[in-house]
Amino acid sequence: MLDDEKLVGSLAMLLGLISLGFSLGPWDSPYRLRYAAALSERFGKTAARLFWLLLAVILAGLGAVIIAGVRPEYARPQSSTNLGTSIDGLIQRTLDTRTSQRASEHFLFDHGGCLT
Repeated sequence: MLDDEKLVGSLAMLLGLISLGFSLGPWDSPYRLRYAAALSERFGKTAARLFWLLLAVILAGLGAVIIAGVRPEYARPQSSTNLGTSIDGLIQRTLDTRTSQRASEHFLFDHGGCLT
């Protein structure tokens, strides 16, 4: 697991915990936020509490999934055993690109910039 995955997952879980506190706590300030206030005015404070509770569950669940390292196959990082091979390939592609750019520059310079 990468350090950034731990950071993002733990932040999501922390925000989920804060949201859970908003849904269960006696505070009024979370219900003054625009979306929660609209829910509270239209459907009552219970609906706004359910909003905060739903947000808490979603954030905590996403945090747990991120920390667990669950991801689709196409989004998995390369293993460290393939790292040397991929770096060598990247260097070779970079050199090939630079060589082809230089060759085209020489062609344009030698032939007066005419591509016919």
